[in-house]
Amino acid sequence: MSGLWDNDYSYKTTDIITNPEFQGSRSNVRADGQPDATIVCGSGVWEVHLKVVCGRSPVLNDLLKGGALSHVRLDGDPEVISLLLHFLSSGDISYNNDEEHFKNVARAWDAGWQFKVGDLLLECLEQLKQLLKRMVVQYQHLKCENLDWDIGNLAVFDAFKACLRAAYGTNIKLMKELFVLFVEDTHYWVLKEQPFREVLDSTPEYAADICRKAGVRDYRRLRVLGIPTHCIFCFSTVLSPDNHWADVVPGEDGSRTSSGSCYKCYQKLDDNDYGDDDEMSDEEEEDGEQGEEEGDGELDGKERDEES
Repeated sequence: MSGLWDNDYSYKTTDIITNPEFQGSRSNVRADGQPDATIVCGSGVWEVHLKVVCGRSPVLNDLLKGGALSHVRLDGDPEVISLLLHFLSSGDISYNNDEEHFKNVARAWDAGWQFKVGDLLLECLEQLKQLLKRMVVQYQHLKCENLDWDIGNLAVFDAFKACLRAAYGTNIKLMKELFVLFVEDTHYWVLKEQPFREVLDSTPEYAADICRKAGVRDYRRLRVLGIPTHCIFCFSTVLSPDNHWADVVPGEDGSRTSSGSCYKCYQKLDDNDYGDDDEMSDEEEEDGEQGEEEGDGELDGKERDEES
């Protein structure tokens, strides 16, 4: 599993890179000297470098007549324009915390598409991917510590929902795929929780995408494997802070989860680092001795459609 950790995901962004609408965007343009133009939107006023804004956005280049003009007034949301201009000058999407980060990724996507800044769209996808990865790890750790805990208690959950609505409301295919991978990487545990089911009920297309990927007709009929008791490779029963369950393995009877694979071991297996004669590292041996065995207690079964 661990779809969000798939380094080959970037190939799906080819359409943005090759889209002729974005070909005028040059990411290697850098500012020099003092600002020589002004952009106004609502009550916001920004001093900018013509070389940068015209070089990195074909739309702004047209509005500023290739640098012949030094002043332009834009319609729209000043916060979105602020995100755009910050990215054009710094290459970053500004935020103060994860909640704001989710919201700004959605806003920045709108700006990147409106002003044809391909690099901003690519950065939005990468930033969303990193946000969702952190959310998976945090969610898994809290869930493993307390089976009664649910995703609705995450401070970032409201911002997650807002970004999800933006992705589906404007049909951003690449973002939608990342949100589906998020559910996969929680091993569908979130589907058992009422706060997340409310999200699916309010965004039926999201529910349909999850079902399509899982090969079922109704997410309510998807039986979910429980929390692993240990890693089958390093035998650890407790995850380190930067680790997560990359895979879960059903028990011998096919109805109970007995084990899983932590991401660190999963990655080594994927890299063919595990051989028949490989010895476990001291760190893995120490990890395997930590913690107490945790049963799943509630969730059982193999991922399958129960419908007869």
